[in-house]
Amino acid sequence: MSSCHRRWRRTRPAAFLALALAAATGTSGAPVTRCGNGLYLKAASVNASADELLGLARSAGVRYLYFYGPGAEPFDSPLAAFAEKARATLANPALVVMLGRRLCTAGNDSHCLDLGSAIAREQLATRAAAAWHAGFDGVQLDLEPVADGDEALIALLEHLRALKPPSKLLSIAGDSLVLDAAARQAVRQTPQGAQPLPGWSAGYYRRVMASVDQVTVMNYDTAIRDGAQYRAFTVWQTKQLLALRPASLDLQIGLPTAVPGRRGLFDRAAENLANGLAGVRDAFGGPGGCPPHTGVTLFTADGMTSASWQDVTRDFGTGSPP
Repeated sequence: MSSCHRRWRRTRPAAFLALALAAATGTSGAPVTRCGNGLYLKAASVNASADELLGLARSAGVRYLYFYGPGAEPFDSPLAAFAEKARATLANPALVVMLGRRLCTAGNDSHCLDLGSAIAREQLATRAAAAWHAGFDGVQLDLEPVADGDEALIALLEHLRALKPPSKLLSIAGDSLVLDAAARQAVRQTPQGAQPLPGWSAGYYRRVMASVDQVTVMNYDTAIRDGAQYRAFTVWQTKQLLALRPASLDLQIGLPTAVPGRRGLFDRAAENLANGLAGVRDAFGGPGGCPPHTGVTLFTADGMTSASWQDVTRDFGTGSPP
């Protein structure tokens, strides 16, 4: 590779970052409020004596607790005991159960979910209604992979919205945006396998956002293997989604933590919490707060370290650890 070509490649992320920050989709001049952040928790690992975790979460500005895995349903002990303590510790907390399923694609086994089946969608709706009735403040759907433009997902979301009690939350874990032409020039994605990367177009995101109260974009598994590019991608995606969303929709930027043993389409040296926080911070206009109805969500609590709690607290929380 020539020195000229090396120099060009090195400056691409920086140039793209500057363009993203200057884009018309920015947040310049937008009011800044207290962040309402999120944290994913394995339901089976929580207990009523988790004072240290809840103290860290409070200082980090965590409002949304997303419970996943075995034990998340039904809403009973010990989860209920932990929830009671969370409600007494966090500021205006929302306890959300994640309803996750692998969707049927070519080659899947019989345990997958056929989103095109009205019966399957009704079963999901029954689970969501039961969670709301049991005491959860919200339900988050994590259905993967959903193809761009999938009408079955829109039908499910509209059905759930009609069933949802007014005081409850309907959330979805959303795919990354499909890169536009400028982003494709600056960001290189190199997945390990032959399967195409999932992604939703801006038009499809608008339709999804119109049917839910909250979107948590999965700003990970991007197959980006350069830290500067991942930061630039995070800026671009955050600002694009801020421009797309209805004013009342809560937008969470989901960021990866150092979960032990986690593998996927990502390179930990590039796609990590520090680079993700820097990208969101750039998109939001600096540390110290968030645009209204926004926050960062940490995936997951298992991968949080003392240093990472301090970073989140400094940039998006109270500013001071407990």
